[in-house]
Amino acid sequence: MSATLVLALAFVSAPPAAQLLPNQPIIVEGRDLRDRASDYVDKMLPTTFAGQFGRYEDPICVKTVGLTEPLSREVIDRMQLVAKTVGVEVDNPSCTPNLILITTPDKRALIATLRKSRPAYVNGISTEELNRQANSPRPFATWQMVELIAADGMRIGGSDSFPGAGNLATDGVHTFHDQNAAPLKTTVTPSRLRSNAKAKLMASIVVVETGALRGATAWQLADFALVRGVTPLAGKGEAPNSSILSLFNAGVTPETAPQSLTWWDVAFLKSLVNTRSDALANVQRNEIRNHMIKEVEKAPIAER
Repeated sequence: MSATLVLALAFVSAPPAAQLLPNQPIIVEGRDLRDRASDYVDKMLPTTFAGQFGRYEDPICVKTVGLTEPLSREVIDRMQLVAKTVGVEVDNPSCTPNLILITTPDKRALIATLRKSRPAYVNGISTEELNRQANSPRPFATWQMVELIAADGMRIGGSDSFPGAGNLATDGVHTFHDQNAAPLKTTVTPSRLRSNAKAKLMASIVVVETGALRGATAWQLADFALVRGVTPLAGKGEAPNSSILSLFNAGVTPETAPQSLTWWDVAFLKSLVNTRSDALANVQRNEIRNHMIKEVEKAPIAER
């Protein structure tokens, strides 16, 4: 296991990756589980009756940019371990990256560079959104490429391939959204609770400024990136205190933040994986909340 590594910051050596996080104690403040689950979901997912929350339909393939090789390996191993634990499929070692963690001293400069020299990393993301992320006081930025596919998994237009998705980590512009509307071919009948199309998360980019990581552990960085990367992008407010995503909330330090993903994060990710992806957003939110309660109830009382 690595000693303290230098990347314009100091990382505390993480615990052995073979240990699964759910053994870590999580303190419950005495609130009802449903209230806590609702608070978590409300802060993680926007309240909406339209649209859907997309998720990875294909195995994830993790890449890091900006970390030293030993630390990169440690972070990737941890992200893969957590992903497998919560039911997110992980691709083979020779896969093409679709979840990329970038550490940089200056996210604003990094985003400007990506727009000019690595357009595939920001393809389909509006200038307004990129500017909002670049100018945000938060020491991180994250965006996702999402495609609308038929509810049975076929690409709209009839093909199950995705042009450009395999080339995210290379130069050039790759289309993540068809330019012209294509006929929807699916056997799924829509209803007021489900759609005959669904949002498919194709790729996620997570950018973290190195200055905010002083004193953080490799586990904290890895867990933050994994949870942020696979979670459908939500509102612009702060993350729930019961989540590793609160690592960069105002007034929170790596020492006072969760030291790894929490029981609530584990429950949320498992619920996201097991929720119908063709359901409408309001149905998805209710299913996720109800599934989370069942997952947290499995934890020892002292660790909820």
